[in-house]
Amino acid sequence: MLQQGRACAIFRPEAAVLHWLHLANTNRSQFTMLPVDVDFDVLDADLLNALAEK
Repeated sequence: MLQQGRACAIFRPEAAVLHWLHLANTNRSQFTMLPVDVDFDVLDADLLNALAEK
């Protein structure tokens, strides 16, 4: 449950990137691959890796 003052990894941009990639690889989705101008340097690489492993 989202609580004020407590970070929730599911509502982070890192999670959104993983969701986007999943949907882009699903036949029923109209999502395309990520745009080439996405700045991955602003994302938390450790969190991105941890979420990807789940």
